[in-house]
Amino acid sequence: MLVTVKYCSGHNVAKKVGSVHLSRVYAMASAAAGFRRRAVANDDVRLSYLDNDGDGPVVVALHGLAGTGDEFIATAAAVGGSYRFVLPDLRGHANSTRRPADVSRAAFIDDVAAVIRPVSPDRPVTLVGQSMGGHTAILAAASFPDLVARLVVLEATVAVGTDPVRIGDYFRSWPRPFASVAEARQFLGQDTLAQSWIGHLEPLGDGGLVPTFDAGVMQSIMAGVSHPRSRAKVLGQVVVAAVFGLEVLQHPDGFDLTRADARLSFLKDFGPILGTLPFVIWAVIMTVGASNAENLADGLDGLATGLTIVVLAAYVLIGIWQERNECADFLSQRRYQVRDPLDMAVVAASVLGACIGYLWWNTPPAKIMMGDTGSLALGGVLAGLAICTKTQLLLGILGGLLVIITVSDVIQIGVFKVTRIRTGDQILADLRTVRGGRPRHLLRTLATDVTPAVESH
Repeated sequence: MLVTVKYCSGHNVAKKVGSVHLSRVYAMASAAAGFRRRAVANDDVRLSYLDNDGDGPVVVALHGLAGTGDEFIATAAAVGGSYRFVLPDLRGHANSTRRPADVSRAAFIDDVAAVIRPVSPDRPVTLVGQSMGGHTAILAAASFPDLVARLVVLEATVAVGTDPVRIGDYFRSWPRPFASVAEARQFLGQDTLAQSWIGHLEPLGDGGLVPTFDAGVMQSIMAGVSHPRSRAKVLGQVVVAAVFGLEVLQHPDGFDLTRADARLSFLKDFGPILGTLPFVIWAVIMTVGASNAENLADGLDGLATGLTIVVLAAYVLIGIWQERNECADFLSQRRYQVRDPLDMAVVAASVLGACIGYLWWNTPPAKIMMGDTGSLALGGVLAGLAICTKTQLLLGILGGLLVIITVSDVIQIGVFKVTRIRTGDQILADLRTVRGGRPRHLLRTLATDVTPAVESH
């Protein structure tokens, strides 16, 4: 009997031959590649893994949500016999305990250590993680740096905004059982992710096929990774920006100058007075836009911080220039009607110095990372400086690359959502996001020495 196994985009995609179910094909493929199935216990959870017993350095590969360890068999075969590959089924998946009581991030991290210690007691390993496994790998490397020499992360983000309930409802909507592979293909589709799920359906005694995971467990796992929805973060930014917009119009000094005037500005104020409410709305738009532009730029090492340093340096010079450029008569009205511009220069210089210090400690091997707290705060600082120095529109030029990055992301996300709505494939689109990350960072590979890292939030 001839069995053909086709590998696509990192997922093993097998076709049924004769009476052989797809799950059997995977088992045959793992045996043909020299893998044996073993297990280790971590408290009350059984962790099953494939091991090719290679003599070289150990590579432990972690699969994504609703996946299995044998998704990496093709990778191991392509690399050859110079490495020992260990491919665990994470808790809640496939051959490991299907319904564990604990599906927290801490439990997954401990599982990784429980697998690594017996297979490589004397040497740290290369830890590979794809999608949800990438998230686990990042945390495990930070928690057990003595066990991990190198970290490789594929299609993963630190956290996602996908609703876990929707993911659980989608998995619960699957027919149980599928009557055949053809029915599963008709329901799930033909793309790589769907074919991977189809390939790991488990045959029942009556010929039906069921997934190797529980929908409720997948939902609970996702709940531990999901970020607050982006709308909640934006709402918080709106509230803070609105309070700031109101405050800068209050508290005049002895010259009757407030931190800002309710007008638009470029190099100085121009045009008619907007009024309090329109100005507050404008301040909210500026602050939320600048904060999220920084957040989108934060991803490539040093990009957001480097751009911010350039803009902050400009505001140091702007503050000094505004302070020094006054009319010859000391009592005359200043050319630039800005309150305490030198204070603004000091603020810009202080944040600039902090950014330079951050870059020093962020160089490989990084000991500190930016995170949302850092990037959103930097964007807020830039917007605040632009408003208080009355150079609001100038910020769009000084931070031109941030504008380009933001527009690029808006276009990509807009096209993605329109396509998703047109195809009606909303849940699968969310799952591809879970299994893939942001469009601009679809594939990120980190192969670097691991040291403990502290995130700024």
